[in-house]
This record gives sequence, structure tokens and C-alpha cells, in this order.
Amino acid sequence: SVPAADGGLVRFWIAVEAQLVGDVAQARALMETVFARFGQNASIWIECVVLERELEQSVDARGACGGGGGSASRRAVDGAAPFEKARKLFRRAVTVITDAHQALALHTAWTAFEATWGTLASQRAAEIRCASHWAAVCRRCDKVAAAAHEAAAEAAEAAAARASAKSESRKAKRHEAKAKKQGNQSKQAQDTQHAHGGQAASSPASHKRKDGHQVVAEAPAQKKPRSALLPHGAPTSSAGPMVPRVLKKPIHARRPTKPASDPKPPQAAAAAPAAGSDA
Repeated sequence: SVPAADGGLVRFWIAVEAQLVGDVAQARALMETVFARFGQNASIWIECVVLERELEQSVDARGACGGGGGSASRRAVDGAAPFEKARKLFRRAVTVITDAHQALALHTAWTAFEATWGTLASQRAAEIRCASHWAAVCRRCDKVAAAAHEAAAEAAEAAAARASAKSESRKAKRHEAKAKKQGNQSKQAQDTQHAHGGQAASSPASHKRKDGHQVVAEAPAQKKPRSALLPHGAPTSSAGPMVPRVLKKPIHARRPTKPASDPKPPQAAAAAPAAGSDA
């Protein structure tokens, strides 16, 4: 396992094996461990490319000192680009990295490497591979952005639906509470009306006091008629004072009667002899 978050300890170990110990096989095995764990980090690939180039340079230097000539020297004479193993790491990296920022850093390092150590053909091939990889990374980023936008839209719709359902539930609860309150009020009014009607039709009501004794409410006494204001010494009977009947019409509305001694008008007196003569 790699203990560091970015493989820093193993990267240092690779550098020690490659530069101090000179164990190329162990250094390359550790590189594979780092690639499997931190393959999305472009700096790791670039650092391993530099180490691989240094390893090839050291092998070529030892071969040149032995008189056999290094592999890089032979490729330079043949016209092929040197440091093919380092270049293979760049080719592997573009198939692994998917982040746009990491891809841009990797492309910059590869083109700089080809401009320094490669040939015109290798540089052109690197540019083509970088352009193709960049297009793939952009397409992937667009898909990720579209998926994120769609997920955000679905989340917003779901939130709006929940808010609408919550609002409808609150409205339904308010209507239910209002209807229940109106029903209770109407029931109380009906109970009150029935209670008043029952009290009016029933006998005097009774209730219990706090001490437990039954108390019967007396019926209200009937109001006696008010006695007429009669003069002292008015005739009475066994039932009480004799009260005259109530006149149907007020006194001021009745027609006055003529007194018996009232003389007739002159016209009536003159008409009376004429009527006698005709008879």
C-alpha cells in the first residue's frame, strides 16, 4: 500500500532506487504501483518520464564507456527518436487521465519533451495524440456537466413538487379545521336551542349543589294584574273591586251624544210644519 496521499514516499523511493542504488527493475516496479494508485495525477507521470529518461541516459553512458555505444546514440544515427521508454509513459498517460487540468499539464510536458529530445515526426505524432486526447476529455466534461445540470433540474423539480404537496396539505388541514370548527359551532347552537326548548316545556329544573343536596328551582310566579286606581268607597264584590270594562275606543275618539234639551236648529223647525201640512 502507498501511505502518502499523492504517493510522495513511493516517489522518493523510486528516485533512490533509480539514481542512488541503480536498481532499474525495482524502480520500474514501484512506478507501476504509483500508476495504479495515482494514475490521474499528471505530475507523477511527468516525474516518472524524467526518471526513465535519466535511466536510459545512464545506460547509454555506461555502454559508451564500454566501447559498445549506447542505444540512444544508435537511434540518433539511424534517425529514430531517442528515449522510447519515456515516450511510452506519455502514451499510457493520455489513455488514463480524464481531468481537463491534468490533461493540459500532461500535453504541455509531452510537447516540451518532444521539442527537446524528439524528432520532427515524433513531435508531430505527439501533437496529434494530445489533440485527440483533449477532444475526448472535453466530450467527457460536457457529458459530466450535462448530467450534473440534469440532476440539478430533477432535484429542483422534486423540491418544487414537495413544496407544492406541502402547501396543499397545509391548505387541506386549514379547510378541515375550519369545517370542524363550523360544525362544532352549529352543534353547540343546536344543543343550546334544544336545551332552551326543553327547559321551557319541562317542569321546574333541578340541580345538585356542591354539598350533594338536590335543589328544585321554583317556577317563576305569574305576574298579578295591576289594580285599578279607583276612588275610595267604590263598589266591590267578593272577587275584588269592580273594575269597569276597558273601552274599545279611546274617549277622545267617541262621538259626543246630543243632550235632550238641545233646541232644534231653525231650518229643522221650519221644515216640521211643512211636513205636517202635507200630511
